[in-house]
Amino acid sequence: MATLKTAAAKPAWDARRSEISRAAATLIKQRGFNGSSMETLARKLRIRKATLYYYFSSKQELLYETLVEAVGGALARVEKIVKSDLSSREKLRLFLIDHIDSIVLNLEPVSVFIEEGRFLQRQYREKYVQMRDEYEKLLRAILKEGMARGEFRKVDPKVCGFAILGMCNWIIRWYNPEGPLSSHDIALQYTDFVENGLVKTKPKTR
Repeated sequence: MATLKTAAAKPAWDARRSEISRAAATLIKQRGFNGSSMETLARKLRIRKATLYYYFSSKQELLYETLVEAVGGALARVEKIVKSDLSSREKLRLFLIDHIDSIVLNLEPVSVFIEEGRFLQRQYREKYVQMRDEYEKLLRAILKEGMARGEFRKVDPKVCGFAILGMCNWIIRWYNPEGPLSSHDIALQYTDFVENGLVKTKPKTR
């Protein structure tokens, strides 16, 4: 991997790497990982290819950093939600809002995370899979806790988790940033769908 610079230069170094990573996400979303190249990215950024390699040692490292850009912050936020003292229902609501916000506000990096991670070589793929699995486990932890507390009806947490993520992740296919719906609008509707399927309701009395 590219060598980190001195502590004083690190903020600028990280900012430039993030800028390159986001440009790469745009390119990869348009052309796919195999249809993209470091040379094409360098031209897009109007820099020399050697400059690009100064920040990233390979296209594989660049793809990996693009995936980290998409999920790293989300993992930290969801961990806080899971560890909070909130009800399971509120945790699930906050998870959905955060997840959908992450998709809408980072549409290209998230698209790359969902669709292109399979192209990572083993040394990067193992780390990618670990991040992805940890995120899914956090959602299942909320579901299991909700069932144990009697807030959610009994379901298979793994299948339910996949269903929730699948529904949310499909947003990358149809969302239009210039359309009438904000991430908040979508989150409210999706939360309603999920809660109606999960939350226990009191039996009707005659």
